[in-house]
Amino acid sequence: MGVQAIDVDASIKGKGVEVSKLDDANLREKVGQIYENDHPLWGPLCLILNASGLGFFDRYLSKKAMDFELRQIHLLISELQKFSLNTMPSDSPDLIPALRISLNAIHESLSEEKVRVFASILANLWNQKTSNWDATSQTLRLVRDLEDVHFLVLSEANKLHNAKTGKGMFSVGRKPSLATSAIEDLLPSNLDPMLIDSCVSDLIAKGLINDSFISNNSLETDIEFSPTKAPVTYSISDLGIWLIKQIPPAPSATAS
Repeated sequence: MGVQAIDVDASIKGKGVEVSKLDDANLREKVGQIYENDHPLWGPLCLILNASGLGFFDRYLSKKAMDFELRQIHLLISELQKFSLNTMPSDSPDLIPALRISLNAIHESLSEEKVRVFASILANLWNQKTSNWDATSQTLRLVRDLEDVHFLVLSEANKLHNAKTGKGMFSVGRKPSLATSAIEDLLPSNLDPMLIDSCVSDLIAKGLINDSFISNNSLETDIEFSPTKAPVTYSISDLGIWLIKQIPPAPSATAS
């Protein structure tokens, strides 16, 4: 029986049973397991660097990468702690795939807002007992490609929609428009106008923002119509409103 127990243990290790699948694994253990297994190219790269006499470079890069990724993981855990989480995660099968996607995404970005958004999604899955992977996957896919300015524009567009200010419409780039609100006036003043324009274009491409040309019957007068000067209004789309609802802020952030 002793030999059999050793064989069983060895076979388990050989199959690479993930800590994330063990019932008694906590969040830190799951994150650590995913972090260690998701970098298959680090080994060969380190061998090549060492063989080339660049071991110091290998150690420098490894430390910088480790410091950054640990910082992102700690930030994610810190954001998760702001939510009312059950002592143990739920049995939802969506949690671990979503955690993997979230970790990969935050390791490719400096955006702290993105970390907060992923924490919101994971907190919901932590307490969720059922599976709704299609909605979860779509939310993760949309969030993964967004950065801080995208979230700022989307948030301000949603505020205009909720307040029904100018029917939720806004202008971009100071172009002629029926919209009473310019998005530049609602964002930090140090943002590059072209960066804002680019981010709005990204959001339109993802279907999160609507853009509409004003017809020649508009109430405005003396407007020059051309491919570059045609008046345009923007507003958050139904998909953008749906996405905002999927990523509510932590209760503590709302209270503050």
